[in-house]
Amino acid sequence: MLQKWQLRNRMEPLKLINAPFPLEFAGERFEVQKANLEKVILFQARFNKLTDEKDPAIEARMAGYCIYLALRDVKPGVTEEWVNSNVPGTIEFADVVEQLGFMSGQKVEILRKVLKRNSPETNQQAGPTSSQ
Repeated sequence: MLQKWQLRNRMEPLKLINAPFPLEFAGERFEVQKANLEKVILFQARFNKLTDEKDPAIEARMAGYCIYLALRDVKPGVTEEWVNSNVPGTIEFADVVEQLGFMSGQKVEILRKVLKRNSPETNQQAGPTSSQ
């Protein structure tokens, strides 16, 4: 009988490929890669910081930060300020996070539910709470 490790050695090797894909931003086209572990850690740290600060523009700032992290390897001299000045006002944070690989699809679905629940439109429709 084959041992577990022997079965693993008979299987195809695991291939982790982070192929570049096109990103159009600020009228330019870039070939970027999905977020690597280092960038995911930077994303999480910034997200936690802005959450702790209760930043009202957290979605726009984080979308810009994700784009900045994706571009910094392919656009020499790119700054976070330049990215933020070129981020359209209609950007969807959850879409950016998913497309650039900062969160899995499952986690993005949870994020969408949280964002919807915390949106000003949802809070206005709910009406005043008993504590108000």
